[in-house]
Amino acid sequence: MESTSFLAYKNLIRIFVILLLGILLLIGIRAGCFFSKHLSSSQSIVIARHINWNDFDFTGKELNVQAFAEELVLAAGKEANLRIQFVPANPNTLLEDLRAGNYDAVFTFMVPNSLNRQTYIFSHPLYELGSVLVVDEKSEAHRLEDMDGKIVGIIAGTSSIYDVSRYPSIILVTYESMNAALENLKNDRIDGVIMDIWHAQMMIHSFYDNKLKIATAPLSHQGLRLVSLGRPKSEEFIKFFNEGLARVKEKGLYKQLIQKWGLYDSP
Repeated sequence: MESTSFLAYKNLIRIFVILLLGILLLIGIRAGCFFSKHLSSSQSIVIARHINWNDFDFTGKELNVQAFAEELVLAAGKEANLRIQFVPANPNTLLEDLRAGNYDAVFTFMVPNSLNRQTYIFSHPLYELGSVLVVDEKSEAHRLEDMDGKIVGIIAGTSSIYDVSRYPSIILVTYESMNAALENLKNDRIDGVIMDIWHAQMMIHSFYDNKLKIATAPLSHQGLRLVSLGRPKSEEFIKFFNEGLARVKEKGLYKQLIQKWGLYDSP
């Protein structure tokens, strides 16, 4: 009799523990959901509207890029259930004002690295601007490795030279003018050109359609992003925003916005 009672008591304890663990798990999940909803529903993320254009030349399409970036951020925010508020800003003091707490995030062309990641947290690129390899339309090159022993033009002094520094077998020729480099490529005097993707797309569509092409994805991490200070609220915002941005791309809305604002899509 005592043995039976003891066994029943143990079973009751086991059931109680299982129920308690289930309740604690449910509370944890609800707490996480509450925090996400608290961040997205009860707080507006304040983003500086203006972009500092000093770091990149969009050849007269700055307003298109601005409109595209804002509409994309709102779409990604909607996907992530985030409330986004744009406010006017001084484009020349964006980072200073961000550090002063005037905004939660700003647009930036700053490239993430081990040093600036100690202060800032970056979103995934809103628009890629890294360097790419341009080759003849009939070329079968798809990677920098395919240019082994070949002659590649590059603008003198550009940071893009670091993108090919890992390939010493590539013969680099520097140019003062990208137009001259592309002309030499068209006339088979060199085998490729390294240049940023924006100007590559612009030049190919304008002057070298069906003659030259972009052979690679961007080789560097340059692009337009959102940047925020490395704080818990900002980290949560960037995390949710990146998830929303991924869903925008999955649904095809990203490409629609590219076309709407007359921009160039990545290959």
